[in-house]
Amino acid sequence: MIIVSIIIASSLSHGYALAESEITLVLEKTVFEPTARIFLTGTVVPGDAFYELVTIVVYDSNGNKIIQDRSNVEDGKFSALITGPLGSFDKGVYGIEASHVSATNKALIVIGINDLVHDQSTGMYLTPLKQIELGTNAAQVICMDKHMLVQSNHRDSVACVEPLTAISLETRGWGTLY
Repeated sequence: MIIVSIIIASSLSHGYALAESEITLVLEKTVFEPTARIFLTGTVVPGDAFYELVTIVVYDSNGNKIIQDRSNVEDGKFSALITGPLGSFDKGVYGIEASHVSATNKALIVIGINDLVHDQSTGMYLTPLKQIELGTNAAQVICMDKHMLVQSNHRDSVACVEPLTAISLETRGWGTLY
């Protein structure tokens, strides 16, 4: 499980004392294949405001609110199964905001980047190493043009190279061809 954003602490006034409050937002991964639903979980601290709902808002890449949902807080935890607008999420970058009376936290997720080298709608281009760091299986990394992915046998580096170079590197024992 990957926490998609850092804990954001805010201050609330309780009488004369200031208390730190936190809300975390957790996803199993930050990069999804085209999907209909995203499952979110999180925690709320302090738990003394458990009766207050968590509001979850999803924004499109232009910052427009497209979905709003609410979740109960039980034992300081909340969860939500968010269905995309019109039944599924299109490819692109989405912002998620989880708000509670105690704090607010934001995260970004990417839908369908596993299928893309360069997404014109978001202007994103991910290097092979970045694709792997974001959880893409090496066999699914996309190389531009007619290049092939080679992963080093001696360290975690990857590269997209021309086919003749890839065969040469594999023959020499430098890496594994995908």
